[in-house]
Amino acid sequence: MFSQEQSDDYFESKGYILSLQNKKLSQSVYKEFVKASRFSTVTHLLVALGIMSFFRDNFFQHQFKIISIIGIIAVSSIRFIYSFQTQMEQSHWMRIFSVLLSLTSVLWAVFFTNLAVSSQSDMSLLLFSFLGPVALCAGSLLTMTLSRMNSLLFQTPMMVGLVISFGLIFGNTPSAHLGIFTVVIFWFHTSAAQENWNATWSKLQIYNTELQSIIDSIPGGLSVVKNGCYSKMNSYFKESLSFEERELKGCPIELLNTKSDFTKALILFSESDLIRSQREFILPTALGDRTHYVIFQKVDSADVSSKIIISTFDIEDLKNAQKDLELQRTKMEYNAKMASLGEMSSGLAHEINNPLAVISARAQILQGEFESGLFNKDKSIKSVETIMNMTYRISKIIKSLKLFARDTSTDSFEEASLTDIINETVSLCEIRSTKYEAHISKRGLDEDIRVECLPTQISQVLLNAFNNSFDAITTLKEKWIQIEVVDEGSKVRVEITDSGGGIPEAIQAKVMLPFFTTKEAGNGTGLGMSLSKGIIDSHRGEIFFDHQSKNTKLVVVLPKTQIEKVRLAQSA
Repeated sequence: MFSQEQSDDYFESKGYILSLQNKKLSQSVYKEFVKASRFSTVTHLLVALGIMSFFRDNFFQHQFKIISIIGIIAVSSIRFIYSFQTQMEQSHWMRIFSVLLSLTSVLWAVFFTNLAVSSQSDMSLLLFSFLGPVALCAGSLLTMTLSRMNSLLFQTPMMVGLVISFGLIFGNTPSAHLGIFTVVIFWFHTSAAQENWNATWSKLQIYNTELQSIIDSIPGGLSVVKNGCYSKMNSYFKESLSFEERELKGCPIELLNTKSDFTKALILFSESDLIRSQREFILPTALGDRTHYVIFQKVDSADVSSKIIISTFDIEDLKNAQKDLELQRTKMEYNAKMASLGEMSSGLAHEINNPLAVISARAQILQGEFESGLFNKDKSIKSVETIMNMTYRISKIIKSLKLFARDTSTDSFEEASLTDIINETVSLCEIRSTKYEAHISKRGLDEDIRVECLPTQISQVLLNAFNNSFDAITTLKEKWIQIEVVDEGSKVRVEITDSGGGIPEAIQAKVMLPFFTTKEAGNGTGLGMSLSKGIIDSHRGEIFFDHQSKNTKLVVVLPKTQIEKVRLAQSA
């Protein structure tokens, strides 16, 4: 944090730099002040004309009144005409305006002084007639001066004029001395007030400049809509549309945003009670129609419905990148799925050929019996039953393969039997279990537990786990794999345990990472566990290794119902 001294030094240095770099900005502020003074100038004119009308019977009998009022009318007229000049940013025009303002104050002081003397007013009224114009001019000073030089330029003619008027009217008297002393004290007071105001103005100008820089550096469009038209915008917004600010200010939103859904959404938002809303829109830009993430935000003010801040962020490239990433992810999942099938492919032909050989043998027996006429009913029925069993066995394998290998990118969640998913996956693994002489046991499958899921993806997770178990227990004397299902109410827990000794502590944190594998080169992609984790995460579940178990145990926890469905049911 800055100390007070450091903060003052910071603003002092920034103020100095600002005064050098933003001279045109300061001059433009003068220009706005001059425009704003038109009302007060007209007021001076009307008051002066009113006084002339009020004192019309004896007005021309008093020389000072004539000079001061006519002078006020003349100077105010010049000020009013001057406020419409187009070159007010030049410094000499600012000095002219300073002199005109000072002349107005001096002339009013002369008029009120003469009025007080001619009406034989007491000293308090006389001093008030001195200080009144001074106070009015001081108020103008606090809103007009931007530098010490200009402050002196405003005040010096006014103060000198008052001192001279005191000397001419009262001469060398206590009243003149008191008036002059009061004017001098007030001059010092207004100088100090001006200096304080100047410091405050510099700080505010620094804040505004830095805030505008921050707004312009935002990597997105920022605009303010008032009563259906653009009133303010940042640099990004102007550049994205290739328009100048003067072309955009006051432009109705429907002229720039030809997409009716955007305009309708903005109108609905402005008429609603919402303070903030966001969604995606296709918006026109200099590069063509592009996808934007848009935020509507109402301004927190008394007239909250009239101003809306619109933030637009171009996400076209991000959306395209997401599509490419999703495509690559789909390809990666498919490759990993095929790799899992590849690990079992060596035994598939043998597993299918065996039943086919049995079917062929039984068919030949039946054919011989029919041809020889030595038909044995019991043997024939047994042969037919054997053929049917072998056919069922082959169809079961093919069904599991087709289910596992199919494209699931367009599938939606469905309620499925977890028991059926496990049984079909285990049937695919029977080939490897026979090859490695590994026993697969199942527990907790007596009850039909149903879960809302993508069945093929859950089957892939289980198959990846079985393949990892087969690879881990190949060299072990004791070879077994156990799958157990535990119903936990709203969730179901699936545990796949094998006879291995568990995951080594050194690699426990890496097993779920992409491309990490403990298999020999060429025998694994390193994607199985990372893809399994992605699948379970998409099901809003959990997958982890139970390192407290003495054997290798993979735990998968799945919700029976997906959370979106639960939320919809609760809202209904």
